[in-house]
Amino acid sequence: MARPQSYFEQSVIGFFIVLFTYAAVSKLMDFDNFRVQLAQSPLLGAYAGLVADSVVLAELLVAAMLCYRRTQRAGLAVGFLLMLLFSGYILWFLMRGSALPCTCGGLLERMSWPQHLAFNLVCVVLAATGWLTSRKKRSYDRPVDAC
Repeated sequence: MARPQSYFEQSVIGFFIVLFTYAAVSKLMDFDNFRVQLAQSPLLGAYAGLVADSVVLAELLVAAMLCYRRTQRAGLAVGFLLMLLFSGYILWFLMRGSALPCTCGGLLERMSWPQHLAFNLVCVVLAATGWLTSRKKRSYDRPVDAC
């Protein structure tokens, strides 16, 4: 029997399902533009096609993993890594003072880069906290069978 999830765990998982689904769908709706924007990046430009496909696939995969109890913990870990990578990408450009093409869709593209970095870092902390609180059920968590 699985350990019941707390309201916090359910909220974090729900938030990331919505976030990654929204991000992937908004990119897919204007995929050509997403790929063109990635091609403008001095860091990723040479790999724009591969990166575009990989990012959308990863976002959909994380959202799907979070929908199933058996894969939620792994989904939170992968989501954490994605948010960490996205944050590092933004931070790298902000520290260099380089122009960064916006590859986000929908509401997120309206944020300034410092706001976007802050949002991503909050998501990194949220994903890490969700992963830590969703620890696997250990043997000492199981009820003792009556003899």
